[in-house]
Amino acid sequence: MDRRVVGVVALVAAVPLAVVATFLPLYEQVWRFSPDGGMDLAHTSWAVSTSSGGVFGREALYGVPVVVAAALLLVGAVFVRVRWGRLVAFGGALLLVGAAWAVAQLAFGVLGEGQPVGEGLTIETELGSAVLVYGVACLVAVVGGVLVQERVVRAAPEGPVVYRVDEDDHTPPFGLALPPGGSGGER
Repeated sequence: MDRRVVGVVALVAAVPLAVVATFLPLYEQVWRFSPDGGMDLAHTSWAVSTSSGGVFGREALYGVPVVVAAALLLVGAVFVRVRWGRLVAFGGALLLVGAAWAVAQLAFGVLGEGQPVGEGLTIETELGSAVLVYGVACLVAVVGGVLVQERVVRAAPEGPVVYRVDEDDHTPPFGLALPPGGSGGER
């Protein structure tokens, strides 16, 4: 199987992985106000939602660069025969890695082990499945972006190569001109 075909398949496979990862939870938190009551929180790349179904705080739009990267991967996979298409594919893979890195830093930043915040409030945080899916999507996209690139093959001449030097060039065949009036060893 041709390496470019494998690269295109990898690029196309990375697109749904990246888009699906935006809807999976980055982390899930349980806020315990008392031993009996609490609130569950789930943070995706688009919003922070609570167990009551409401949106907590503001909308998070971390999925926008991921969707742009997925679109670039798809465009690069379609136009892989053209040089700019291969560059777009590799740029999309790099954008996906950068966006996933930023999103993962958010998830790892809130990760903690039952942190007591105040009197009667404890927050337990678990890493969500989106971080793993982002990692797989990035790996597949970078492999695909590398495989679709074209190797530069330099043409090597067959047989001996002779270079002709003009008549007014006084450089000897070994490349170093001798100073005038001597062999170089006498002073």
